[in-house]
Amino acid sequence: MKDARVLVGCATLVCGWICSSLLAQGGEPPAWKPLADGKTFAGWHKNGEGEWTIEDGAYVGRSNNAQLYGHLVSDAQYEDFTVRFDFLCPSGDSGFFVRTEMQEPDKTLGLQIQVGPLGSGTGGIYESYGRGWIPEKPPLELEQAGYREGTWNEMIIAAHGPRVTVHVNGVKIADLNDPQLAQKPGVFALQMHSGVVNETRFKNLAIMERGEITPKAFLGNDAPAVKPADDGSITLSAANGLGIGPEIHYMPAWGAFGWFTDQDRAEWPLEVTRDGTYDVTLEWSVADDQAGKPFQLEIGDQQLAGTIATSGAWDTYATAKIGQLKLSAGAQRAVFRPNGQFDKPLCDLRAITLTPTAATD
Repeated sequence: MKDARVLVGCATLVCGWICSSLLAQGGEPPAWKPLADGKTFAGWHKNGEGEWTIEDGAYVGRSNNAQLYGHLVSDAQYEDFTVRFDFLCPSGDSGFFVRTEMQEPDKTLGLQIQVGPLGSGTGGIYESYGRGWIPEKPPLELEQAGYREGTWNEMIIAAHGPRVTVHVNGVKIADLNDPQLAQKPGVFALQMHSGVVNETRFKNLAIMERGEITPKAFLGNDAPAVKPADDGSITLSAANGLGIGPEIHYMPAWGAFGWFTDQDRAEWPLEVTRDGTYDVTLEWSVADDQAGKPFQLEIGDQQLAGTIATSGAWDTYATAKIGQLKLSAGAQRAVFRPNGQFDKPLCDLRAITLTPTAATD
């Protein structure tokens, strides 16, 4: 492990949306690539009934009780990717198909991510001409947590191997890991449903085929409480935490929070079962030229401040003890945040571990 150069009482974390395949390109965050130019149908073709137009940069599908489904289908095929778009569904019912095979006149064999009005299961995964909802239609309570009625909504779909996750406005609606899923290239398709009066709008379509960037949020804007292990230690990992702010995202491939700006923070509700002193250990990554930014860890009324030391590179994670905190037994909340203003990301944060010392009761 590289020398973390972390002083006691100083944590060194740098959160950035960095994926290994992009690090060779100067450590730049993964870039979204447009799927459509918002001006023409270049790269796409029409299928079925209904009419597709382009209005103010949006691809608009309209149909009036058509007998056939209508689709706007990508010319290219995609297998592993993260795709994002904004959608608005004033009427009817729609969907965004991934890894799909088209069959004339309007048949779609693949995964449909539901797009529609509140109550339609927006963000849920439906296997067309297969198992239907997998594993089930999202409950209304979960759908309401992410959906904004009467305005544009953002959807991000990450499909990597057997796992497909769907977020609507940052709220995770579906997380499916199913080896039965077809894991082969297929087209994207925007849908107009048959048999209804339909108006569906899509814009800002973009794809990232290298790496994976996925928002992370929980129903009720909170994460489940983190409980101690048998030895009393508590691991606050990015995987079980809540990223809050305009830029912070969870990177599944790395198990870390990235793009950690000075406006973002990470939080964990936790249960402390033992009064006493806890060693605090951090696991993070950051390149040499981005190290040195200040942070603060707050648990209850206790605080630990420091600066982010280098880990050697964005794709090299370091682990180091950075201090101690005295904690009381009971429900607590941990907050890790920047402690100042700066332009670049703070760190990629994988975990904070609290280990009771020998003197802890």
